[in-house]
Amino acid sequence: MNGSTIELPALASDLGLFQKAEGVGPVKKQGLTYSVAAFSLVPGGFVDVTGSASINPFSASVSSGDFATLGPGASSSFTLTVDPDQQKKQPALGWLVASVDDANGASQADEVLAPAK
Repeated sequence: MNGSTIELPALASDLGLFQKAEGVGPVKKQGLTYSVAAFSLVPGGFVDVTGSASINPFSASVSSGDFATLGPGASSSFTLTVDPDQQKKQPALGWLVASVDDANGASQADEVLAPAK
């Protein structure tokens, strides 16, 4: 309740998603479509609802899941990748770099845009 970034980790299997096994059994769900709704606990406060987006975590259009633990004043870098074929099927705007230790508000996360087609 003291931050403006929320991370909701979950196993793909908890969401009913399974990696496709070549030629084995029935086709299982691999991707999902999601949206976000946020609201304030204070009556009449902030409300925000996003549009929807789709992702297949087993074949994502942009790299994800990188993390680093940093001390004060430290930095790190990552190699970001884009799969052009998947980007056509499930377009991603880019990457969100979040730190739960930064000040609340916009400075708690940085947006890195994916390169244009």
